[in-house]
Amino acid sequence: ARMRESSRMARLFWEASVLHMSASIDETGGVVGTLALAYFVVLSVVCLGVVNGAKSIGILNKVLMPMPFVVLLAFFARAVTLPGASHGIGLLFVPDVARLADPSIWVAAVSQLFFGVSAGLGTLTTYASYTPPGSPVVGAAILVALANSAFSIFAGVTVFGFLGFLSHATDVPVPQIVASGPALAFQIFPIAFGLMPLPHLWAFLFFLMLLNLGISSAVSMTSPLILSLCEARGWRTSRLAPVLHLLAYVTGLIYVTRAGNYWLELSDHFVPMFLTIIIGLAQCVLVARGYGARRLLSELHPDDQHLARWWAFSWRLLLPILLSILLVCQIVAEAATPFGGYPPWALTVGWLLSCG
Repeated sequence: ARMRESSRMARLFWEASVLHMSASIDETGGVVGTLALAYFVVLSVVCLGVVNGAKSIGILNKVLMPMPFVVLLAFFARAVTLPGASHGIGLLFVPDVARLADPSIWVAAVSQLFFGVSAGLGTLTTYASYTPPGSPVVGAAILVALANSAFSIFAGVTVFGFLGFLSHATDVPVPQIVASGPALAFQIFPIAFGLMPLPHLWAFLFFLMLLNLGISSAVSMTSPLILSLCEARGWRTSRLAPVLHLLAYVTGLIYVTRAGNYWLELSDHFVPMFLTIIIGLAQCVLVARGYGARRLLSELHPDDQHLARWWAFSWRLLLPILLSILLVCQIVAEAATPFGGYPPWALTVGWLLSCG
């Protein structure tokens, strides 16, 4: 009973005290001042990181990236020792075979992988531009993909361990304990902090880790646009970056209103589900048909040439066909069952977001 009450209080604090959440997306309710201020501070830090360019990216990667491993390792060690953890972890690794026929599962998986490695978003291209010309890239690409998946599994085991424990303590099935998205970080882990020695220290380290990950990801995602415009137009990064980040702040204020969580949920559904696949499909077509697969392959390092035929086949046929099938299936499914019970006008905005 005490654990059930802790879970309820964590959810209540998150929705009422932090988000000041309205009853529906129709009730915007005005901007939440504390969230707007935090949003401004974070975007200011991101802007400074973009202005400093490669130097900031190098510092972020070397100093801040190890933190998630250290913090999650401590949570992992605690999670696997809790009663009921094995049940939660089992749910992670035992697939529901019937769900594998659902295209939305595959779309969600592809979208998650795209975002996990920043594929199609320009981030990897920006990072690669800092390496010497002619450097091998295939080995690094494989390493990035494997490391991302390994860390995702590691984090999943940790989260599902805590979910299994909460299910055991509250007699509530795991799928009903908490929704996905920010609720995992702001409802599940606060309960986990109380199960560890020095809970306030771990709470501080955990949210500092989230802040670091968010800032480093934002720097990586805004850098490609700003750097490409500066190179194409001869503009100075120090002048363009503040303008674009101020524009991002103004257009993003909808996410720090009392209805902001609904907008975040809407964006989190439509953008990963559609936009990432559309971008990936477009890039395959442009590379293979526009720039030319053979031309690109001829520019690879000699060590990367042994898989040239596979890359050409993937860019020209395999990936375009698979991504097109997933995209069509998801559009049909979305038309048949509108997302989340949102009103038609909100779903229309979601579709517009999915088109970029």
